[in-house]
Amino acid sequence: LLVASAPLESPRIDQILESLKRFPKVSGIRQIINYKPSWPRNKKRGNFLENPQWQEGFARLAGHDLAYDLQLNPHQFDQAAALGAKYPEIPIIIGHLGSPILADLENSQQYWEGMRKLAHLEQASIKLSMLSYIDPAWAENSIVEETVHQVIELFGVDRCFFASNFPVEQHLGWSASRLYSAFLKMVSHLDQASQQQLFADSAKKAYRL
Repeated sequence: LLVASAPLESPRIDQILESLKRFPKVSGIRQIINYKPSWPRNKKRGNFLENPQWQEGFARLAGHDLAYDLQLNPHQFDQAAALGAKYPEIPIIIGHLGSPILADLENSQQYWEGMRKLAHLEQASIKLSMLSYIDPAWAENSIVEETVHQVIELFGVDRCFFASNFPVEQHLGWSASRLYSAFLKMVSHLDQASQQQLFADSAKKAYRL
């Protein structure tokens, strides 16, 4: 499985996607669209969700049978949900819980209102990952744990899955064993079938493996 990068705003996006589809393992596209705070070049490129040419490129994913890995900020949730509703045939995998910082979860109305709209999209799944972005000591933070529990409840175990975010987590002191032990502890109250979904089966479903 490969999730490739592609500039959906490019006037050549059809040719780019066609060339990527020549590789059988390519199943989706990931283009970081976080804006304000902007990752990593979007300060100059702006909010792609407001860019008609980018929206047209997003629409092209359907014809190439590609999913989209959506990495964005909480204040962009509403626009993303509207786009997803317009193109229900394009699978969407929301990255990193929607990239909240701790302040987004402490003043959480915008986060949860937008997240509910995203969860309403039947084609949307969500990665439970990059928790260190919220708090480097997230395993001891009850707000982070409660957020993960609420997201799982909102989407259901069949549309949520844990992800490593390696090698970034490794650089932040989270080895694979430490990371997955903390994930497992977080959902230890769930039955074995639900845990199997969160650690494997839901990811396979989202990426259509």
